[in-house]
Amino acid sequence: MASQPILSMLDAEPLVDDKSKPRRTTLDDYVHLSWYCFRVLLFAEFVLLSVMGNMVYMVYAGAAPRRVSCLQDDAYIENICKMNISHRELTNCTYETEYEFRSVQIDFEYFCGDSSYVKSSISAQMLGVLVGALCFGHLSDKYGRKKVLMYCFLLCIVFQVATVFARTLWMFTVLRAIVGFFNGGQMTFQIALVIVSFPALLISFFLYESPRWLLGRGRIAEAEHILLNIQRIDGKTEHREELTSLLQAEFEKAEAREKKQQNYSIIDLFSTQKMAAVTSTLCMGMLFTSMINYGLMFNLEKLSGSIYLNSTYLGGLRWILNSTLGYFDYKLRLFPTTRPLI
Repeated sequence: MASQPILSMLDAEPLVDDKSKPRRTTLDDYVHLSWYCFRVLLFAEFVLLSVMGNMVYMVYAGAAPRRVSCLQDDAYIENICKMNISHRELTNCTYETEYEFRSVQIDFEYFCGDSSYVKSSISAQMLGVLVGALCFGHLSDKYGRKKVLMYCFLLCIVFQVATVFARTLWMFTVLRAIVGFFNGGQMTFQIALVIVSFPALLISFFLYESPRWLLGRGRIAEAEHILLNIQRIDGKTEHREELTSLLQAEFEKAEAREKKQQNYSIIDLFSTQKMAAVTSTLCMGMLFTSMINYGLMFNLEKLSGSIYLNSTYLGGLRWILNSTLGYFDYKLRLFPTTRPLI
């Protein structure tokens, strides 16, 4: 019954005053560049700025000083890292460091061979990112896109501030791993990330839950209310009856697809020999690519030149490659794509 209005709407002649306005046939037809879309994009930019700031933070916070000197009462050691003994065996030593960024190694005095502890700290923080990515994708499907995103965003800000007050590497690692789970001298960088996060927090009050997620949960009235509000924000008027029929039809289609589809888990990726081979190949490819990428990124201080220029070159190269491939993918349609509904 719900599909009849849709069919009649497609077959009927448009009204005189609606000739210039195409009829909406699917939810994807509501996706267009508009004022509300601008809000979403602005929010996403500030969120991504904070997220990526946290991701690349340890590039600088984990950088080893270029030289560590020791000033004693009766001696001066120009570079203690060239000695055959640990710097912790030196007594009455006042350290003088040469660095581009006042990192964790300098604040907590993890010099020379002890710098490996800081690199291990980075691994623990990335583990937090991995676990968070596995958990919160499922939670956003269950409890809503906006709600889960805002919880993560707020908790990320809280633990960013808490990291500023860390006094040991162990406490720093735990707090940074929590920040990564809900996803940075170095403490000033942390505060800067918190500051750039606040515009996204303010914009979030003017955003709605994803209508498609609401529709998938059978909350048609809420999805309709949000879509009508979005249309008002964009300065457009839509027929409520048309939208109601469309949402009902979309919900019934989604229900029919869900009944036909089987529920899959990660185990199904290895259920057959062919699937296991494909999954293993993709995983190994991503593993080696990530090792090369992050191994280079988190050891930029080992390269000659400025760590800031090196990171700029690396980021610029990635941006050029991503933009070029995205452009050709859009123009040549190399892969099938669908438009999301926020």
